[in-house]
Amino acid sequence: MAKSEKIQKTLTVQYGGETIVSNPFDFEAACLVDDMRYDSDGKIGLMHLGRKAVNHMFKGTKLTDEDIEKLPYGERKRLCEEAAAMYLESMKTSDESKNE
Repeated sequence: MAKSEKIQKTLTVQYGGETIVSNPFDFEAACLVDDMRYDSDGKIGLMHLGRKAVNHMFKGTKLTDEDIEKLPYGERKRLCEEAAAMYLESMKTSDESKNE
C-alpha cells in the first residue's frame, strides 16, 4: 500500500495589486469551521462555516481581518466556501483512514 501524500491547502486572493497566499489549512482552521457548525444561530451554508477559518488562515499575512471585510462579497464568499470545503474534505479523508 502506497503512503498517501499530504498536500497543504491554501487560499489565494488578489488585493492591492498583489496575490496574497494564506497560511495552510490546519487543525485550528478545522476546529473553527467545526465550531461554526454549532454556533449557527439558524445560519447555514459554507460562507457562514468558513468565515472564522478564513481570518485565521490569513493571520500574519498582509491581508488583515479588516481587509477581508472590505473584499467584495463574491470574493469573501469564495474564500469562505473554499475553507469550508477544505474542512469537509479533511473529514472525508479522516473517515477513510479509519476504515483502512
